[in-house]
Amino acid sequence: MNLQMTQPIAIPDINFPRATVLCVDDSPEMLFICRRFLEARGYEVLTASSGEAALQTLKEHPVDAAITDNEMPGMSGLQLAQEIKHLQRNLPVLMFSSARPDFSPSIDCFLDKSGGPSALVNALQCLVPACACVKQ
Repeated sequence: MNLQMTQPIAIPDINFPRATVLCVDDSPEMLFICRRFLEARGYEVLTASSGEAALQTLKEHPVDAAITDNEMPGMSGLQLAQEIKHLQRNLPVLMFSSARPDFSPSIDCFLDKSGGPSALVNALQCLVPACACVKQ
């Protein structure tokens, strides 16, 4: 029996596009924590410290989901969610806050901050996988 050694097949380095998430919170510490958790799980992360800044970011960058706090100076997270849905009806909006708003069809998912960033990541992965190659 004569076995021939073959050369390994070169597999190109494929970089799948990552999902982009916009995180909005008036707390720099919370933005830092969310950015770290989400980037470690494969997401591109944009941040904004206010609703107004978030809307400007949405005009300049395509995103796959938005995460917002509710209680922020100026525009609340609920108001921001309503504006986002007005601009991009199908964009998933997750509210990650200690203050639960009244029911709103603008919010696709509410998570209490006491659940921590791990709960946020799990919920986000259900709505928007980190890798765009997995998107439906």
